[in-house]
Order: sequence, then structure tokens, then C-alpha cells
Amino acid sequence: MTVDSICPKFLRSALLAVAALIAIFGGAPSWAAGPRNTQIIDDPVYLKAQQLVRVDGDRRLNLYCTGKGSPTVIFDSGLGEGLNVWALVQPQVAKTTRACSYDRAGLGFSDPTNEERTSAFLVADLRKLIVAARIKPPYVLVGHSFGGMNIKLFAETYPRDVAGLVFVDPSHEDLAQRSWDLAPDRAASNVRYNAFLRRCRDAKPEEFTEGSALKNNCATPP
Repeated sequence: MTVDSICPKFLRSALLAVAALIAIFGGAPSWAAGPRNTQIIDDPVYLKAQQLVRVDGDRRLNLYCTGKGSPTVIFDSGLGEGLNVWALVQPQVAKTTRACSYDRAGLGFSDPTNEERTSAFLVADLRKLIVAARIKPPYVLVGHSFGGMNIKLFAETYPRDVAGLVFVDPSHEDLAQRSWDLAPDRAASNVRYNAFLRRCRDAKPEEFTEGSALKNNCATPP
């Protein structure tokens, strides 16, 4: 997709979304001197589900949309993060156009799934959510970290529906392998770490007894 193929109206909206993100997160690197945003997020909408949309049988995803206009800006969060991470960004974007954030399956207020949550699955899930919620294209997709990989795949899968992409500190598909090429000892460490994660994943609920290694190392802190 080239800039020339995007309607100027859509491009302006995409650039406004970028500007809002830069204004809030800061355009300079984290190590650069400058004021930090210390605003407290106290919006009660993040304390409960907003719009629970059925995407697969009885399984539901939590969706939160604000603002009006087109294209709709859709936020995809980083690994393990819910829609609340966009609490300072979404209101700014919603001043210009419609803005939607959501909890991926098993996160926030969205129902879990037994499927492996690869980017391919998550893209298909997001597509189901968009269709079920009747959010019409085109979309400007905003992806942070892991979400950056998801929105790239979404754009490749549904190119006619996407007006633009905004990447916020995105991850790369080859990030792990490239880091291992630079530091081979990390590859062995990753194998051990993955084995630990699989042990946590495959453990039975009754094994998480108080004081056990599973309880101490795997369970989510309060």
C-alpha cells in the first residue's frame, strides 16, 4: 500500500492519530531529557466491561469505542496488555474521528479461548469483532509492541479495509532470532524459559497450592 493509493482525507486522519500519539508518548527517545507524563488514569470505564461482542458462539470480546467519523482508528495493545493502556491516547484521537480499543481473548474483560493465540488467530478474531460490531472500513490500525505484528498481518490479509498503519515501538517477527544471532547464549536461556512457561501452562489448578513453586513462580500476583 502506497501513500498515493490512500485518499487524502484518510491520510490526514492517520497523521492526526500519529500526532496524538507523539504528543502523549513523547517524540523523543526515553533516554532524552524532557518532562514525563504523570497523568493519573481515573476513568471508571476501565473498571468494567464496555461492549461485550460475541465473536465465536458464546465467546465475547470487550470493545470500547468513542468519537465519530471515518476512518475508524483501532488500537491493538502490546503483549499481555488490555485496552486500558490507550486511556490517555484514545480520547485525543476521538476528538477527530471514531476510535476503538479492545481486549484480546483472555485479557481484560474478554472471554478466554482454547486456541493458540498466534497473530493469525488474533487477526481473524479482530476481524470477527469488527464485523460483529458493524464497524465499517476503512480503518487506521495502531499497534504497540506485539500489536505491531498483528496490524501488519491484518493489513496484508485485508488490504482493501486498511487506510493506514501507525506503529508505536513495534516488535518485529525476527526479533528473537536476530538477538540470538548476536548473543547465542540467549538462545539457550530462552529454551529454559519456554520450558518454564510450558510447565506453568500445563499445570493442573490443584497444583497451585499455597507456598508451592508453581504458586510462587507462575501465578499472577494480586
